[in-house]
Amino acid sequence: MGKLVAYLRTEYRQERGLPALSQSGLARMCELDPSFINRVESGERMPERGTIEAMATVLRVSGYHRTRLYHLAGYLTPEEWEQE
Repeated sequence: MGKLVAYLRTEYRQERGLPALSQSGLARMCELDPSFINRVESGERMPERGTIEAMATVLRVSGYHRTRLYHLAGYLTPEEWEQE
């Protein structure tokens, strides 16, 4: 679950030639509390589906990458992930 935030902050952005985001930068862009982002990345919290959807929309994540977010958050089983 903590991999979700790390993926959004670094890997996804690097694939698009964009600089990585800090936790506070991601929180600011998504209008979330920085402590919430920290707790998600550390594995202490699990974001609700609606929060993941909102983050994906703000960051313009679509297709394969959006599906991957749900997988990283634990909302898709490995079987469901493979079907996408």
